[in-house]
Amino acid sequence: MALFQVMSRLPATQLDVIALRILWRMPTERVSELLGLSPAMVRSSQRHGEHFLRSILYPPETDEGATP
Repeated sequence: MALFQVMSRLPATQLDVIALRILWRMPTERVSELLGLSPAMVRSSQRHGEHFLRSILYPPETDEGATP
């Protein structure tokens, strides 16, 4: 699945934070000012957004076919 397709599934705040922090490389404080969020909320939104993206783009390996 393409990165931007997966990103479109993020909640709006997480999408904004990921775009500004990762794609535009803005510091947390600047993103906080732009979005009207506390720096802690920016960090939390980034962490949750990154976790969601990883879970879709890199799903955990299954043990199917493994021998006991």
